[in-house]
Amino acid sequence: MTTVFIDTNALLRFILNDIPSQAQKTRNLFIEARFGKMLLLTNVLVISEIIFTLTRSYRGRKDRVISVISKLLDDPIINLEHDETLRFSLD
Repeated sequence: MTTVFIDTNALLRFILNDIPSQAQKTRNLFIEARFGKMLLLTNVLVISEIIFTLTRSYRGRKDRVISVISKLLDDPIINLEHDETLRFSLD
């Protein structure tokens, strides 16, 4: 099985859908992962960058950003190193 690292840009485009063609590419990766064709991997740095970007550059409310990140982390197709540590810090 192929492992694909999902970076900050790919996840931000998916969350914001501000560049639809890039958001669609990320959605396609999610679909392939759901069918077991690949393993999606990301890390704490990527999630931290997303939180920073959404709260600072896009002026997102902290509670809304945490909700979006939590939903992303709850998706079983996203594999995250140090998952428990990050979840603890979001509470």
